[in-house]
Amino acid sequence: LPLCYATSSVEDFASGAVFSLDDTGIVDTLVFGCENDDPALMKKAASLKEDALFHERLLTELATGATYPAAYAKTILANVPAPEREALAPYLSSPNNLLGLFYLRANECLEEPFAVQLVKREGAAYHDAQMGADTYASATALRASLCGDYGL
Repeated sequence: LPLCYATSSVEDFASGAVFSLDDTGIVDTLVFGCENDDPALMKKAASLKEDALFHERLLTELATGATYPAAYAKTILANVPAPEREALAPYLSSPNNLLGLFYLRANECLEEPFAVQLVKREGAAYHDAQMGADTYASATALRASLCGDYGL
């Protein structure tokens, strides 16, 4: 993934990844991991529209000091009916699911979208910082381990 996408926002990261794969001309399926592998829920979350009011509310949430994923989730949830909110709240609280949402949105921008396959994430939770012998480590733990080993 080109550095400009790898170090960018979640939307640009996802778009850069999907469009780069499309540019290869040899990929036909987009496969990614997420905490919730319910395709209908993923599609519902990706279909939620963002208008000017959405972006205004998002900026207000960010101004409170919320992280982008937390602010984004709260803003989306404020714009859906209560029954959908209950289903989407746990989904949107996961960084991997949020990234998946943007992969799906980028995929829909393609003239011939990829088939999509979701892989349910197993092991430690996204933010778990401890390496465990009995479970798959999180990316957070792997980064901490590598950075610690190299003094970064």
